[in-house]
Amino acid sequence: MTLHEHALAAAALCLPFFSESPHLGSTAGLYGHAIALLRPANGQALPRLAIGAPGFFACEVCTGYVEFTGDKEDRLRVAGGASGDRFGFALASFRAEAGQNAMAVLVGAPQAGIAGGPVGSGYVAAIFSPNEGIAWTIAGHDQGDEYGFALCTTQMSDSKPARWAIIGAPQSQSAARGTAAGRGFVEAVDLAKQERTWKRIGLQLNSRYGYAVASIDDVDADGTPEVVVGSPTHVTSGIPCGRVEALNGVSGNQLWELSGVPSIRGLGRAFCLIGDRDRDGLRDIAVCASTIGLIQPDSTQDAVAIISGRSGKVLDIIRSPLDRARGFGLAMEYVSAAADTRDSELWIGAPFSSQPALMMGDAGLIQAFAAEGEPKRIFELGSPYLKEVSPGSARGPAHFGSSIAQVGDVDGDGVADLAVSAPDPLSVECVFILSGKNGAVLRIYSGEDG
Repeated sequence: MTLHEHALAAAALCLPFFSESPHLGSTAGLYGHAIALLRPANGQALPRLAIGAPGFFACEVCTGYVEFTGDKEDRLRVAGGASGDRFGFALASFRAEAGQNAMAVLVGAPQAGIAGGPVGSGYVAAIFSPNEGIAWTIAGHDQGDEYGFALCTTQMSDSKPARWAIIGAPQSQSAARGTAAGRGFVEAVDLAKQERTWKRIGLQLNSRYGYAVASIDDVDADGTPEVVVGSPTHVTSGIPCGRVEALNGVSGNQLWELSGVPSIRGLGRAFCLIGDRDRDGLRDIAVCASTIGLIQPDSTQDAVAIISGRSGKVLDIIRSPLDRARGFGLAMEYVSAAADTRDSELWIGAPFSSQPALMMGDAGLIQAFAAEGEPKRIFELGSPYLKEVSPGSARGPAHFGSSIAQVGDVDGDGVADLAVSAPDPLSVECVFILSGKNGAVLRIYSGEDG
């Protein structure tokens, strides 16, 4: 689940990067900005992944795409519908039919709609097979919505089809919105009918409501999962502490909310469903609270809050022991305990962290913490410096840890492995498959060799 442009899109730090690529004309950059697992590795085949490359922020001529990795070496790309649409910014895999092994994927193309950039409402596309391309799309309402900035789907079990897509539109600046302009919104879409079912608007102007969304367990016992929504620049007592609320998955009505947490700013930038820390029968939630993109960013204040999935109560707060861990929590992945191997872990990315050994101020890193009991750091891994990936370059892959996804046991050692991206457009953009046991690089996907 997250992501390189968490920093850029949260504020007016919009750098008009541009790059040419030989693959799809003036294609996107930020390869690996989003990753979705379509099918895990099974010992006989590699994991099947969808990898988003949405293009640089405010680039009017970049065509975003999603790359699909295959069982062996085959890789296919599906491009967006228009230049500057930022197709591939957000991804959410889902089961379209009962019994299917491979998953379909929803793709967000939020079209920023900012000064100097492309203007549009944004849209979400469904892809069932990369060979068949885009199956259907649903568009935002007004210019500047950033519709599709955040995505998730809800389903009761891994064997059942997903029921709804939850779509975040955190900008929503159109004057046509009246008093709702600038508040952001989320809405639910019936995946079978491609029809909107409910919509909820943020409380404050410029709070970035809908910046992150995630499906959680059934809080009110009505038989359907619920949804959490983040608004990371929500202000409490003059401080952008951020805010999280849980909504009923069927109606969109609020179930609980959390805001104004002391010593935390930027709460609600990313979510990760973890184990049941408080033993109340429901899984709990890791929530990113990062100051990246705020007026006075301070990486020493970046944190991950562990909150109750049932009530939103803060159970614990994890901070990196490194002052240089900028963007701590912008990407997270929970790895549940495997029998007879190791405890559950929470992998946390800090993609804007410095790496002094490489003399890179934004190399990025990931850290693994014990997910049960005291959140003790287990190990840390910085951006790999790979000359074979970046020949002749003074920079290794950077912004390492922008997105993280569990991909199954690739190397057959009984421990789940992970995909971790480094989508910095100023170096070679990569997705690394890393050993979950020791962090060793098992495989590399590069945006330059698709």
